[in-house]
Amino acid sequence: MKDHKFNTVNKENRIPYYIQIKKQLLDAINNNIYKVGGQLESEKELAKQFSVGRPTIRQAIKELQIEGLLERSKGKGTFIKKRRIESTFLQNFFLDEELRRKNIDFKIIVLKKELVIASKEIKTIFKLNENDKINYIESIRAINNTPLTLDLIYVPDKICKNLIDEDLNNYSGEEIVKVISNKSNKHIDRFTRSIEPVNHISFSRAASLLKIDDSKCFFCLKSLGFDEFNTPLVYFEAFFPSDRIIFTFNSEW
Repeated sequence: MKDHKFNTVNKENRIPYYIQIKKQLLDAINNNIYKVGGQLESEKELAKQFSVGRPTIRQAIKELQIEGLLERSKGKGTFIKKRRIESTFLQNFFLDEELRRKNIDFKIIVLKKELVIASKEIKTIFKLNENDKINYIESIRAINNTPLTLDLIYVPDKICKNLIDEDLNNYSGEEIVKVISNKSNKHIDRFTRSIEPVNHISFSRAASLLKIDDSKCFFCLKSLGFDEFNTPLVYFEAFFPSDRIIFTFNSEW
């Protein structure tokens, strides 16, 4: 940031000085001139660059703190905060659709595709026999190389034969559901969902893949898809770091 030069405030403009400064700082954050985790210059340095007093700089910084873009660390300085994505995913089901609508670039990387013997839990969910096999798919959804979600998908092989043979890289959840419907000739009619906090001890692989340190919590969202005859067809487990995404809800009174 030492090479970046801000414009001094326009003192003939009716817009308050701190708002002018806030806009320039916000543009620098949005354009990745300031990196997440990077440190903002001191109030004294910024006051010199903008040709204003330190109280004006302090007000601009406070505004950006309130909006969740900056955080102060006592004795260390002010830092660029990692921004959480607001999502109505719990209501609308497909996160990818929402990310595209917000013009957020992301990629989906398939880590595993295996045909495995179902665990006891998965057997119970799908009412499977002892040796029935499951198509298991594990993928990471990432934004700017930072993992946002870890998705685990389970589909009985007797319902959707050889799903793992499909090239599913960069396939969204919605696209995978369409592949399952087409291959099985069954329509997924509805989903039931639940969300719960999980810990690093029980889900150490998920925490490692999502790069979540021990001080952060994360969540597991479970979704089970049924056809019109109430037969379960697909089961999703999606892990979300709490510091990267926040779930919002819309309701009518």
